[in-house]
Amino acid sequence: MEKSSPVIVAGAGIAGLCLALVLKKHGVPVRVLEQAPALTEVGAGIQISSNGMRVLRWLGLEDEMRAVACNPAFFRAVDWRDGHELHAIRYREEHYQLHRADLLGVLKAHVPEGVVQLDERLTGFTQTGATLTVESDHARYTADALIGADGIHSTVRRILFGADQPRFAGHICWRFVVDSDKLAAVPEPATWHGPHGHVVMYPVSAGRRVNVVAYIESSVWFAESWHLEAGREEVHRAYPGWDPAIRELIDGAGFVNKWAMFERDPLPRWTEGRVTLMGDAAHPMLPYLAQGAVMAIEDAYALGTLLAQLPSTTAALEKYQALRLPRATAVQRAARSRQAMMVRPGETKDGAASSAVDIEQVYAYDIVAETAEALRAEARPPA
Repeated sequence: MEKSSPVIVAGAGIAGLCLALVLKKHGVPVRVLEQAPALTEVGAGIQISSNGMRVLRWLGLEDEMRAVACNPAFFRAVDWRDGHELHAIRYREEHYQLHRADLLGVLKAHVPEGVVQLDERLTGFTQTGATLTVESDHARYTADALIGADGIHSTVRRILFGADQPRFAGHICWRFVVDSDKLAAVPEPATWHGPHGHVVMYPVSAGRRVNVVAYIESSVWFAESWHLEAGREEVHRAYPGWDPAIRELIDGAGFVNKWAMFERDPLPRWTEGRVTLMGDAAHPMLPYLAQGAVMAIEDAYALGTLLAQLPSTTAALEKYQALRLPRATAVQRAARSRQAMMVRPGETKDGAASSAVDIEQVYAYDIVAETAEALRAEARPPA
């Protein structure tokens, strides 16, 4: 539906840029406010499973994804001591592993100039009847809707629902990237499972680099940030006696980020009037299913399409919440429950197989089809 005022999106990360592209394809005016002075991404890997690729394919981005990503046929779980295989998960559809900065580059290349306002921080908003006014540290806007895509420390969420109560989840992790030419060979994707921790590794950037995320149980926590620096020796000390291949990866690390795992209870609602949340602002989740960014991509398709197709903005946001909240909450809870399996030494093949079935159900979800069905249901006359 034609809109006289733009949709304002707070945040130009993966969630906000995906939403901008969906709205652009539907012809809906959009403005994205980003507080950072430049569009950059923390140096770490990301996985885009088939449920997220349905949206990126609809946006016409798959060829560009292939150019910067790796597309493995399977992912192996291996023993912490010597790397022998415990079991493997074979992907039934395409599954991309890439550097976050590469994905951000693909997305921002398609956002028209002037849509993203850099170095502009959202400070507040007011709703009066059918009027929504959004304020930043630079300007005031009249908006059709405001979308909080501003991440785990969302300003929009705090204004809507108050401060949240994150809980330390008992894990810390180190994230780093290794140039492949520092290794004997480009390794295949794998996760080492061992006592009180696990290490995830997969190639990114079309095989030129390898992403590593090393988790360990801990009773000590610190600031919830992706930007804390650590040293290689600190990582080595956390994994005594583990597979020598892990030592090789750690030795090849450049900058090492240290990150504490925090969890939050699912929100009972995301929407109030013409304002709603998406991505980590709506449903921050632990990383054990690698679905945080993919859930944001699903959100973007549903939200952008419903805003474009339904005549009432408030009805579109309520329909979006009804469609997405149960799905995102289920995945959020599944990621939390998978935490124990990831660190349990000697995980059995039976246990791994039951987890794989759950993962395949997550991957099989089709947000394009689900959104179409939601629109058909909206058009049906009441019984």
